[in-house]
Amino acid sequence: MIRVILPLMLTAMLLLSLPAQAQAVPPDLEARDSEAWNDPAGADVWTDAFRPMPLHEAAAKVTVRYEGRLIAARTTPPTPGERDMGADLVYHFRLLTPGRMALDIRMDARDGRFLDVTGRGQMQARRAPATERP
Repeated sequence: MIRVILPLMLTAMLLLSLPAQAQAVPPDLEARDSEAWNDPAGADVWTDAFRPMPLHEAAAKVTVRYEGRLIAARTTPPTPGERDMGADLVYHFRLLTPGRMALDIRMDARDGRFLDVTGRGQMQARRAPATERP
């Protein structure tokens, strides 16, 4: 019986002490945030702060540059080196080349820059730029 009551009492004491430990938001910070949300010009700062390229557009850029079939796509956080290049979010694609090799392609989600391409058969799968095509 004690084994059941003791954890319940400890949980109740913890829950009762939580509101006392909560920190109040400074009034100037709360007012500044509410003004930014209510002001249309200030709202642009919030809505335009980070706007990634749609995933289907990024996938189209990959298939324009490399021959093959996309078999996977996901969003991932940038590596430290990619963050140093200015990437905040990375699209990671996996492409199966006509030579049956897999390429891992990492692209900046904001502007579509190719950050890293790894895998065998890159040169064979690389398509010529549109200006060089006959």
